[in-house]
Formats: sequence, structure tokens, C-alpha cells
Amino acid sequence: MANNDSIAGRIRFTPMLPAEASGNGMEPQLCRDRLRAAQRLRSASLRPASSPRPDRTGQQSAAGAAALRHSALAAPIYKLPTIQELEFEWESEIDRGSRDYIKWVQRSLNQLLGLNLAADGISGTMTRSAVRSFQTRYGLAVDGIVGPQTEAALIRAGASQPPGASPSLPVPYTPWQSPAPSLPDSSAPASKLSGEHWVQQFPTSKSTDSLAEPFRSKVNRFLDALGRAGANIEITATRRPAERAWLMHYAWMIAEEGLSPAAVPPHPNIDIQWVHTDASGNVDLAASRAAAEDMVRGYKLQYEPALDSLHIDGRAIDMTISWIGNLRIRDGKGALVTIASTPRTGSDNRELHGVGATYGVAKLLSDPPHWSDTGH
Repeated sequence: MANNDSIAGRIRFTPMLPAEASGNGMEPQLCRDRLRAAQRLRSASLRPASSPRPDRTGQQSAAGAAALRHSALAAPIYKLPTIQELEFEWESEIDRGSRDYIKWVQRSLNQLLGLNLAADGISGTMTRSAVRSFQTRYGLAVDGIVGPQTEAALIRAGASQPPGASPSLPVPYTPWQSPAPSLPDSSAPASKLSGEHWVQQFPTSKSTDSLAEPFRSKVNRFLDALGRAGANIEITATRRPAERAWLMHYAWMIAEEGLSPAAVPPHPNIDIQWVHTDASGNVDLAASRAAAEDMVRGYKLQYEPALDSLHIDGRAIDMTISWIGNLRIRDGKGALVTIASTPRTGSDNRELHGVGATYGVAKLLSDPPHWSDTGH
């Protein structure tokens, strides 16, 4: 086997120091894995035929030593791969849009969150909601999409390797801290236990004054035109506090999606106890779910509430609009429009939707009272 000096003629090995590794955001174990890989490469390297050999006395000649020094200086420096390079290699093996990958995500979420998602390989509403719940629980960006960071967090939390992943590559390093899930507390006062009384907390505004500009001005112009045309308008929601959106989302997840009450992540501004217990201090799952169902009814939820709703940003309004007979209304460009079509409601009349769009107020067809600046 070639000794280290002969290897230097071909590769000058520069190991990464702990401080340098920390600066690259790498774990110590990841550094050690790379060092071992580099050492294997070094050991497998062959000594060049021109490498100087010791003479019979075990000493190198002056010419041989000079040749060795020259070859070492001329050799390319072998640098350990960066974390970005390893992440690229890791990702190149994985097709996150494949059905097998989505099945892996669904099985992993079932395992880690105690859910019962169908492992069908289809990223539907329930799967995306479960992903958002996982991301919230583990301090990740909440977007409902499984990218490299969420994938790494799933694996660290106990999931198996995803399909297509190379077992020889390390998991990309993403620092995160897992907040403790809600734990049963038999001494929790009734005011902290989940239930319909929470619906009164963190109320949603019904005033257009709470909307963000320029959407506020656009809505006010549209409402003024509706009023002048004789339409009836009832505003039910404008800006919604993020805390209320959080309560609505997790009440729905527990009541409708089967999320374990103990799996709800804590919220810094909300002291709620989702897990109910019986007189003996044992977890009462039926009571926990019943309380979440009461909240869903109290909020009058018909669809899954999003954690990142446009209502939170002041860019959406919920309102019911109705009229009798023909509606003669001016659009955003000043043109007079006569709407004779039915139904005579803001939720379903496509002509009124077109008028709203001229003011920059777009209708979301799947949500009867919902209008926003984007139509979402």
C-alpha cells in the first residue's frame, strides 16, 4: 500500500477544521462522515509511477526529495464537498412529485402525528393540511409543501428514508427545535379547556377600516357602487387575527381530520388545553373531539380554515349581497351595467363578479361569501 508521502504527490488533502465546519452550518457527525469518505478516497489512490522511491539505505536522494516537493506543490487541492453540493446530490435522487413519494409522506405523517390519511399517493386537501400541521409543530415554514427542509425534519422525527434516497448520503442539516406537544392536564381550569367559549376570543373585524391598502379603497368603492344601486350588503368578516385562524384551523383538524389533540403544537399567545381528561385524570378522547366539534359549529365552518388566510393580511372580505329585480350598477370604469340575470346574489351571479373585478375585488367561487384582491 502506498504511504501518505507518496499520496501527496497526487492529492494534497486539506481536512476541514471544526471551526470551518461550523461556519458552513454542518453537524460534527456530518463532518466526520465526509472526512471518512475523503480518507477512503485517499487510501484508494495509486502512487504515480514517477514518484521517487527510497534507496537501499531507506533514504531518498536529494533529487528525489526535490521532485516530491515539486509534485506536492503542483498537486490540486482536494476540498471536501459543501453542504449545498451534498443537498444537490441528495435531491437529484428523489422525485417529490411521484405517487410513491407522496405515499411515503402520507405514511410518515400517519406515523408521526397519529393520523389516518389514505396512502394513495394523491396530495389532496387532507394531506396538505397534515403537512402544515407537521411544519407548525416542528418550527418550519408553513406552506403545506414537502421540500428538502420538511423532508429532513420528517426523517429526524422518525420517518424512514424516502423512495429514491441514497442511503450513503447524509440528510441535509436543518437546525430546528421541536416544541413539546400539548399534554393532558387534569388540573386545567375550564376556561383553558377547548370548547365553544373560545369562539368569542380574538374576534374577527367586520369593518373595512381594518383592511390593508390598497384593497381597502377598492372595497369601499365597490361597496359604494352596490349601495347606490340599491343592493343589500352584510359584511361578516374583514381582518382576522392570526390567533383566531390558528384556533379555527386546529379545531377543524381535530374534529374533521382526526388529528390527535395531543399533537397540536403550542401557540405563544394562546393558553388552550385541547386534551380533556375524565374525573380520574385519564385522557378522554371523545370529550376532546366533542369540544373541537363545538368550536367548529361556533365558528360556522364549512371548509378547512387556512393558517395563512388572506383575512390575516387584511386582503379579503366575507360578505353576502342580494337585490330585487334588475341591478343597475356602475363598474370601476364608470360604465353603467344592468344585471338582469339570476341568481340575485353576490355568491353566484357571474355578472356581478365581473363588476367586482373592475374594482380590484375578485370572487372566490368555491367560498360563497369570500372576495379578495387575488380571488383566492
